[in-house]
Amino acid sequence: MTRTPNVLTISEDRGAREHMARLLECGGFVVDVVDSAEAGVLALSAIRYDVLLFDEAPLNLQLLQVLSSAARLQPQMATLVMTSGDLVSAERPQLDGTIARDSDSADEVATSVRSALEHRGRRTAASTFPTRTNPRHADASL
Repeated sequence: MTRTPNVLTISEDRGAREHMARLLECGGFVVDVVDSAEAGVLALSAIRYDVLLFDEAPLNLQLLQVLSSAARLQPQMATLVMTSGDLVSAERPQLDGTIARDSDSADEVATSVRSALEHRGRRTAASTFPTRTNPRHADASL
């Protein structure tokens, strides 16, 4: 049986927070919402999340600190940004995806989250895959 992914959503905008939470829940995710960067760091310290979704508006130093804390506390977690602009995730290499802030489709949001989870999984697997620099000099006891 597959575990339902947990999503932490951080947005200072109450309407955006509640709207995104409804879409995520309709998409089959377990959702926690917080209204500040500080509350986000506290939640990350207490609960294991699969996905961090934060609102880029306003993207400030506090949210950048949340991203730093997330990378340190839960490096396996996928990170998405809610944006109203034309932000391309390639412009922010620490991101695993984007979600349109004005999206009204639970399916679209769920697809974005699942895609971010797959992207994070591939990136994590690539960074933890053991490599040998010279296979001829591997452990002789093998």
